Amino acid sequence: SGDAPAVPSRWLQRLLTFIGTDHAAVLRRRGDEFLSWARALDAGERRDFAPRPQPKPPLAVRPQHFSVTEIETLRRDP
Repeated sequence: SGDAPAVPSRWLQRLLTFIGTDHAAVLRRRGDEFLSWARALDAGERRDFAPRPQPKPPLAVRPQHFSVTEIETLRRDP
């Protein structure tokens, strides 16, 4: 936390000791490949989100009154 140095967990240290340096290097190379894929996804051009739709029907087609059941339906599924 903060500016403290990062230390691998004891579980990870035990696992790396158990499998040995050769297998650990293979795992690191595989991890580097996945990291490069993730960085390639982030490297693309930045695009803004599509604007939210704001439907505005003409006044002539808008309802003038609602029944109670219609209001409940509109709230559930506009």
